[in-house]
Amino acid sequence: MRFLLVLLVSFLTAAISSAADPSAKDLVAKLYQVHRSKHDPLDETQLLGRYFDAALLKLYLKDKREAKGEVGRLDGDPLYNAQDIQIKDFSISAPESAGGPSRTGIETRVTVHFKNLGQPARVIYVLSRTSDGWRISDIRYDDGSSLKKILEGKL
Repeated sequence: MRFLLVLLVSFLTAAISSAADPSAKDLVAKLYQVHRSKHDPLDETQLLGRYFDAALLKLYLKDKREAKGEVGRLDGDPLYNAQDIQIKDFSISAPESAGGPSRTGIETRVTVHFKNLGQPARVIYVLSRTSDGWRISDIRYDDGSSLKKILEGKL
């Protein structure tokens, strides 16, 4: 009986924490939503911890600090991999792991499709599960680059 009670409490705890923890797709959607607002986390860097994992956040803040108000390693909008933006046909896919669709595990990918200036584009978000929920650990672009690679480069 005691075993069943412990098992039930474990399941309830997991269900409650997953209900409070937005999905990987929800996190990416929220980032795009707030990016269009006046509280853009890419400008208000204290908000980035809600979206980026510790390693990516550290690289992003290092670039901002070393750029000293000038253009840093990142010279465009990392959510679109572009400087000029005119977005249409925007969609966000369900999370996928290497083995297919996934909502659990420690890493997942969410793909964003859109047209920018009439050209089709794709951005792949790599998310890791942290103690705070899903966080973006990298953003990969169609040209083979990624946000992490760009931020790790020379200034």
